[in-house]
This record gives sequence, structure tokens and C-alpha cells, in this order.
Amino acid sequence: MDALPLKHKYTKIGAVIGLYLFGPVFFSLTDPNALPLPLLILPFIWLFAALFVTVILLLKYKTNASGKQSRIIASLFASLIVLLCVFQSIHQLSVRDVAISLAIIGIAALYLMRADFIK
Repeated sequence: MDALPLKHKYTKIGAVIGLYLFGPVFFSLTDPNALPLPLLILPFIWLFAALFVTVILLLKYKTNASGKQSRIIASLFASLIVLLCVFQSIHQLSVRDVAISLAIIGIAALYLMRADFIK
């Protein structure tokens, strides 16, 4: 009976390790100048997933936040970092952009914490 949770735990650890290995391998084997346009979005998706999983795991083991709160915090944190990276990649990152991004993420956090449609 304990084999199923142990298997699930190893599957989750394997997925996280695979996620962290994929990024450096992708970055070292590709040239951004030679990539087709749809693949240029892939690093941002990878960054979001890596940050999301990391924050979820940290919140799970270091705090007693509920599942809903953990998912909201992780998704907003990852979204903020990815948004700032996108601005930087198109050379549009300024103090004003950071302030606007923080305000939007803050408003989204207030709304999502009070939302009852997220289980």
C-alpha cells in the first residue's frame, strides 16, 4: 500500500529533475538566431514551469499554505519573472515597466485569493 505513494514521489522527483536538465541542454544545443519563431517562446515556457515547480515545492515543504494558495503564489511569482524576462528580451524593461508589472500582479493576487472558483 505504501508502494503507490513512493512511486508517485519518485515520478514527481524525476519530472523535476528532467525539467531542470531540459533547460541547460536546450540552451547549449541551440542558436537563438537560427531558431524558428515558435521555438523562441520555448525558453519562457520552460522558465515558467521551472519557477512554478520550484515555488510549489518550497511552499509545500516550508510553509503550511493550502493547495490553492500555493498554486496562486507560484503562478503569480513565475508570471512576474517571465514577464520581466520578456520585457528584457525585447529591450523594453524600465523601472516604469517593473512598477506596472508589480501592480498588475498585485491586483491579480488580490482577486485570485478571494476567488471561489479555484479549488
